[in-house]
Amino acid sequence: MVVQRQMSVLEEEVEEFRQDLKRYVKSAANQSGSLHISVQKLRNESRFIVYEFWQDRASWRSHLQANHSKAFQRKNVDFLETPELMTTMLLPGKTPAHTRAPTPRPGPRTMRPFLSPSTPTATTPPSTRTCPCKIMLAFNIAPYHVVETSQSASQSVL
Repeated sequence: MVVQRQMSVLEEEVEEFRQDLKRYVKSAANQSGSLHISVQKLRNESRFIVYEFWQDRASWRSHLQANHSKAFQRKNVDFLETPELMTTMLLPGKTPAHTRAPTPRPGPRTMRPFLSPSTPTATTPPSTRTCPCKIMLAFNIAPYHVVETSQSASQSVL
């Protein structure tokens, strides 16, 4: 599961928000079910975009109930110009063996198709679903890396 959070921060609160975000990312990254967290800050704006990759929806919901997550939510309300925008997307992935029916393995000459993140999970046979970890590798961003982006350059912001 991918969670994208967009936060527009008040100019005078950017440094304090950045410190709180750094603590949040460190805590969330160490939580069970967290696969990857990436933060970007738009160079000429005080907007931060956080991408969180979670093992499944249950892991993410558990994370939302954790003390560090609740504390960050309470505190970031004071820093934001506008309400936070959060979107989620489930990615196709292998389902645990105990929840799916056995499927025949492809023969030596049979190739599995690559599935894009937009491929519906419900219509994809379990044996050909793509692991979210493989999709994450396509982003080529170091785990827990925070960058400031523009059209021409990237640099660390935390």
